[in-house]
Amino acid sequence: MTESEHKEFEQKSLCPKFDRWVLADSWSAFLANLPIISVVYVGLIIVTVLSTYFDSSLISGRGMDLSWSTTLISYFYDIPLAVLSVFMISILMYVVHSTILGGKSSWDALLSEKKKNVKKFSKRFLLMFLAVFGLTMLIQIVVLLMIFALGSKPPAIKLMVTLGAICSLVVCVVVALSVTWPASAVWCEDKTWNRALLRGRKSFWYLVSRHFFILPVFLVMAGILFAVLLPILISKVGNGGVPVELTLGVRLWGSFLFSLFGGVVFIFWIVAQTVIISRALLIGEARLPAVETYE
Repeated sequence: MTESEHKEFEQKSLCPKFDRWVLADSWSAFLANLPIISVVYVGLIIVTVLSTYFDSSLISGRGMDLSWSTTLISYFYDIPLAVLSVFMISILMYVVHSTILGGKSSWDALLSEKKKNVKKFSKRFLLMFLAVFGLTMLIQIVVLLMIFALGSKPPAIKLMVTLGAICSLVVCVVVALSVTWPASAVWCEDKTWNRALLRGRKSFWYLVSRHFFILPVFLVMAGILFAVLLPILISKVGNGGVPVELTLGVRLWGSFLFSLFGGVVFIFWIVAQTVIISRALLIGEARLPAVETYE
């Protein structure tokens, strides 16, 4: 065995072994953080209903006039509500990370830790969200510019679809490589983005494979959700098979109903993602040399 092979063998042998499946740990973390999850759950429902109310009021007040002015006006309340949603999700992810990495859950994780740690994590999470959102918007702008420049001919459409798919794949890979960066602000000695990228390279396939493993479970949950909700919605927005007008009340009812049931699936998905990220952080750190080698 060569020296490089010996080092690789040592790094693999140091990797943490997880006795429980991801969803089992996710369920335990879900129950351990149920008080925080309840607050976030109610908060997300309120934000969703408020967003629906503002959007519906704006559209009905302007007679479906989706002009630039209407879009700009919507930004005044959509952006703050989106930031508030991201902040609540970051708090949820923080307490789940704390459960896996720090051994503290729920209010104990928030009250016993220094406030600056929560701020560090939330700030990094928000920065990552804004970066991904900005890249996504940039891709959409490029595709739209190509549509105006090349038209809607089949070769142009094929080129735009290919370019959009490649750009989206690049964004997903970058996110997967750097996804442990927010948590490293609290639970790692080396908190830099470079270290997060190195960590991501070592845990990339674990991260990707676990996402594919749990995806069918959530697809089934989403299918059951729609099977339950659609008959209820149809009974509320129709009368004897004749659809009624989508009034503000009907829109708010639909938004509330989907948030009420869909929010449970969404939050459990966030918890499962956080558990995977926590494990990826542990695996990446175990497979990397000590921090001192980078100082």
